[in-house]
Amino acid sequence: MLRGFDGDRQRLGNAEKFLMHLIQLPSYRLRVESMLLKEEFATNMNFLEPSIDNLKLAAQEIKDCHSLHEILYMVLVAGNFLNAGGYAGNAAGFKMMSLLKLTDIRANKPGMNLIHYVAMQAEKKDPSLLKFSEELPSLEEATK
Repeated sequence: MLRGFDGDRQRLGNAEKFLMHLIQLPSYRLRVESMLLKEEFATNMNFLEPSIDNLKLAAQEIKDCHSLHEILYMVLVAGNFLNAGGYAGNAAGFKMMSLLKLTDIRANKPGMNLIHYVAMQAEKKDPSLLKFSEELPSLEEATK
């Protein structure tokens, strides 16, 4: 209605005058949203900063966890063995999303899959490897 108004602008109320000036600004909506974002940024950062710090700590723990690295290497070796002779055999690494598929690779034993096999091999090699979660105390909080 204000865009179509062609009468005397002096007769408009203060709110209508303000809106008339506002809608004449280019990209006024984007400007108002930007100003709101700028005002709320410090509050949002104070709220998010502990979570960000926790994520950084968890990432450092994962980086430093030798037991986890050893188990992931065992997963890589098992995957290379299963894929030997194919295009995926002799891989130098794997995508983290492929870890979700470890439970899908079943053995001929009932209730046994690749993650069970890797856990059994880790236990044979060094039982302390299976306690890698104790080396990652911040990980559970970081996943939240």
